[in-house]
Amino acid sequence: MKTLSICIPTFNRKEYLKQLLESIFSQNFSDIEICVSDNHSLDGTFEYLHQLKLEHFPLILHRFETQVSCGENLMHAAKMGEGEFIWLMSDDDKIEKNGLERVLSFLAHNRKLSGVSLNVEGYEKNLEKKKKIKYSHHLKRDEIFECPDRAYSFLGAWWGFWSAQIIRRELWMSAMKDSLYLQFLGYHHLYLISKIVKERPYWGFLFEKCVGYRADNESFTKEYGAYTRFSIDANGYALIGASFFSGDSCAKVNKNVLKKLLFWQIVRAKYRGLSCKTLKEIFFLSLKIYYPFAFFWCCFLPLLVTPKSVLTFVRAIYKLKIWKK
Repeated sequence: MKTLSICIPTFNRKEYLKQLLESIFSQNFSDIEICVSDNHSLDGTFEYLHQLKLEHFPLILHRFETQVSCGENLMHAAKMGEGEFIWLMSDDDKIEKNGLERVLSFLAHNRKLSGVSLNVEGYEKNLEKKKKIKYSHHLKRDEIFECPDRAYSFLGAWWGFWSAQIIRRELWMSAMKDSLYLQFLGYHHLYLISKIVKERPYWGFLFEKCVGYRADNESFTKEYGAYTRFSIDANGYALIGASFFSGDSCAKVNKNVLKKLLFWQIVRAKYRGLSCKTLKEIFFLSLKIYYPFAFFWCCFLPLLVTPKSVLTFVRAIYKLKIWKK
């Protein structure tokens, strides 16, 4: 049995997928398998993958005959893996140089882990120039968490990021018997990880940056719209957290999600343009979940009512200040 299955759901992203696979094949991949689930791509993705397999690269492939949801594609990719651990991997990210070696070493020295969350390096969309990103964790070193609520307090907001999560396969498959995860579009994995940590709290964090994250390449908003995207995140974290963890740890994660994820999601959405109807819907949903937090009243609410022209002016001044430095 291989130690690690890298499980990649993909859809019409052949060029991005090439960069990911090249980042893997440039390293020592002798103790891994690569599982790719293609969601009926029409850009030549599967043909490219089939050719790689003919060239004897360690690929396990599947192609859906008709398009399915992104969540179903992710779940299928994860089920394809037969390694001791499965690494959920977005098709537009990459594994950093020596990242595989570091991950395998961490797993070898912590054989009883239920799973591990990884640190990431941010990049601009071309995956070449580094870019400062907003981290929803505050950890500065490797950690092992043996208390469910402590793990959730520190990592709950980080568990939403696919490519930073590695999970023991047998625990993942067992958790999937609880079909409630199907309710959470985009966050099937967050529900399953939370369930695993609650039942077997031995979770690691690897501080070394092993994943390269392609910033500004988010597709959910384009696919579902700004309000649905916002509700997926807000309701996902709020409802999943409340299902497994204490009120105090849930409050910490919800506040972190609001500050590090949703605030900046709305900043980007406002640059693209938001209707008054959408802003009103976002206000009422966020009020229901985030009213206890001062950040909601002092920062998030003012953001909702600030005109796009003002945001554009502030951004221009900020960029000018950075350029002068």
